[in-house]
Amino acid sequence: MLTTKEKLLALIDEIPESELDRVLDFAENLVNHPHDYWKNGSESSLDFWDNAIDNEIWNRM
Repeated sequence: MLTTKEKLLALIDEIPESELDRVLDFAENLVNHPHDYWKNGSESSLDFWDNAIDNEIWNRM
């Protein structure tokens, strides 16, 4: 049975060279910010909804 790392390396071999920069960027973000990578994306999405107009509409539902 293949390990997760072996599966990932096998998939990388299948990715076209033109797309590898996206994989590298993602991997570097995970290494440099292992716990913040996903959290920051969800927080920034929630900030958009934090306003009086949307709160009023939501509270009426």
